Amino acid sequence: MDKIIDIISIFTIGTKLLLCLLLAFRKNNALPVYVLIILLLIPGITALTNYLMYYKLYNWVWLVHVQFMTILSLGPFLYIYTKMLLGQLSTFKPRLLLLFAPSILYIIVIIYHYSLPISEQRLLVDNFYSDLVWYLLYSNLVLGIYYFVFLIISIVNVLKTEKIALQVFSNLQVIKLKFIKEFLFLSLAIAVVALPISMIMGNEISDLIVLPVAMNIYTFYIYYQSINNGAVFNNEQFEVYQAEIEPLKKFMDEKINHSKLTDDESTKLYKSLLHLFELEKPWLEPELKLSTIAYRLNVSLHKLSEVINHEASQNFNEFVNEFRIRNAIKILEKDVDKKMKIENIGYDCGFNTKSNFYKIFKYKMHTTPAEYRDKNIQNKAKKSSVI
Repeated sequence: MDKIIDIISIFTIGTKLLLCLLLAFRKNNALPVYVLIILLLIPGITALTNYLMYYKLYNWVWLVHVQFMTILSLGPFLYIYTKMLLGQLSTFKPRLLLLFAPSILYIIVIIYHYSLPISEQRLLVDNFYSDLVWYLLYSNLVLGIYYFVFLIISIVNVLKTEKIALQVFSNLQVIKLKFIKEFLFLSLAIAVVALPISMIMGNEISDLIVLPVAMNIYTFYIYYQSINNGAVFNNEQFEVYQAEIEPLKKFMDEKINHSKLTDDESTKLYKSLLHLFELEKPWLEPELKLSTIAYRLNVSLHKLSEVINHEASQNFNEFVNEFRIRNAIKILEKDVDKKMKIENIGYDCGFNTKSNFYKIFKYKMHTTPAEYRDKNIQNKAKKSSVI
């Protein structure tokens, strides 16, 4: 058992350190990268403290303090990282220290404790940690609840932002929503599994084998996906990313102070919108944003979104994709010789990926583009044979 614990613990600690170093030594890292490094490092610190406590290689009371403070900061850092990727936060502001109030308070208490005479310190330790099992049980419960609060707040924030983003972008891949959602829901799944295991089992098997293995899978996946989804920014890339999602922030700001359109104004603006879409075909632009159309029509973002919602009963994303799908259908119906590749048809209609084209086409038409084309060819063949 000791050998298995040694291998898993050393591997866990070593890989967390390696992943963090790989990120840290990239040139001109933006602030979100350093927050991500902290999020990946915390499981490594937890594994290290558990390992040292298991072998009693260091004062276990100090290790408990270090582990408690480390895990206590996990929720706030996750919340900050989410806000940064959603474009709601670009710098670390002093008011964010309030999120770490429990950690700061805990540090003050520890400093006060160690400022006391040795005899009083020992008395407090003997009384407070008289039943270590119950102490660990309650501390895990407190840490779990505190972490869950930040996790749920972050998930709600992402889901609300996604709903608003559909009003602003024709392509949601502009904002890192897919990566953020995967990150948060995987964090939730790990927490839902880890907290009961830690509280119910609470032994070396759970703390030094089961949980480290789960955390290894989690951190490797998050590291890979952060690279794969372009969420590891340098300063220039982060500035570009913030500029790309600026319309989202502007839309949310306008929402606070907007005046509602009359029915006549709404109808008139909607006709102008349809005329623009039919004449200039802006929906062919894969990265089309609500702000681009609002600028052309000389209207605010929120008023334009309101018109689309009211007149078309759609959000901006659905409205744009409706035109793209109509155009794709026309091309598919003409392509009776199957000369065009399906993905090229999607690109020609403004979709930025093959998977996105397939997904939206199937949702709208209840069949894939290839199946639709084949069925259309068959129908034409039947009609010609009848004639």
